[in-house]
Amino acid sequence: MQDKTASPPLSIRSLFERAGWSPARQVQVSARVPIGHPARAILCSFTGLRVGESGPGVDCAASDIAFRDEDSEFETEWSPHLGSQLICVGGLHNEHGELFIDSRGRVFGASLIHDAFWFEGADVWTGIEGALLGRRSRPVLHPTQDAVTLYGERYARGDPRIYLP
Repeated sequence: MQDKTASPPLSIRSLFERAGWSPARQVQVSARVPIGHPARAILCSFTGLRVGESGPGVDCAASDIAFRDEDSEFETEWSPHLGSQLICVGGLHNEHGELFIDSRGRVFGASLIHDAFWFEGADVWTGIEGALLGRRSRPVLHPTQDAVTLYGERYARGDPRIYLP
């Protein structure tokens, strides 16, 4: 089955074009990504591209995204908690984090530097756009955590800024 090509919104399309993307671009996606999962179309269109730059953003630092098709340890740790299958679609912020899309199309990020996981957006393009433009994310607490630090702030269980899946 052929994946439907993902097409970025106009607000960030130029970042993708500068990275080498065109609407006709399609690459092979591994069998680990189920047909019908929202991550499949993203990986089919963007695997191998590094989009955007780390630097000043709208609310916080903007990030680059290095799209790649490979497994991540966070997929198994967070999928049961979110009640949805997570697929890693690439690295964030000069490979200091990873970007995930779940089976509902929600976008999440995970730090590779410290124990933090966050919600980027309720749909694929809101999440990707937020990361590339530097929009502030919402921390997510794992059931084993009482608090998490993100943006240099500590978020404790019960804080209304925490994303609840």
